[in-house]
Amino acid sequence: MAFQKLTEYDDFVEVARAHSLVGTSFTLVVIGSVLALLAILTGGLPIVFAVVKDALATKSIGRLLLLVAPFLAFAALLETIQLLGHTFVNQLPRAVGATIFFGILLAAAVISTASVSIAVTRSKIPDRLFRFAIFPSAIATISMACMLLATIFWGLGLQSAAPQLFAGNDGIVGSSTSGSWLGIIAVMTFSTAAAVVSLVRGIAARSVQYSIE
Repeated sequence: MAFQKLTEYDDFVEVARAHSLVGTSFTLVVIGSVLALLAILTGGLPIVFAVVKDALATKSIGRLLLLVAPFLAFAALLETIQLLGHTFVNQLPRAVGATIFFGILLAAAVISTASVSIAVTRSKIPDRLFRFAIFPSAIATISMACMLLATIFWGLGLQSAAPQLFAGNDGIVGSSTSGSWLGIIAVMTFSTAAAVVSLVRGIAARSVQYSIE
């Protein structure tokens, strides 16, 4: 979302059209985001349905509320974006507005992941669903890593092709473009690292289960 917001202005679109590195990097980010989303839905939805089924069977309203948390976090993020567009907020230093945006974005990601993880660990879910989720998880993780690399190359390409844009203030809520780019990379690096750790742990758990069987 942050990357899309950063690149939606006409000047950035023109640079992407004129310079292959910038344009190709942007396209790879879009493709990676679609693949990651589809992979997450493929591997995650069966587990979520199992959580809902178990929660209804045991009348555990708490677990259902945990599944609602990601939607509330997303709504809070959208509300933050709207708030940052108001005049009185724009009077704040640009760095403050960018910090608020990235802080809420990271908090929403952490809360969403933690709430779903807690709901899953407290539910009785067939092992086959976890084994099935390994492959989609690998695809999602690889896609995230590719998106991270593409975003890095996008910034480097922009710095080379249009240094005036890279050094400008067309970033999140009018903040530094380069600063927003670095912030996006930081969030993507954190998210990708978390995905890699989770994937490695999942593969290890699957190997142990197979060895026991």
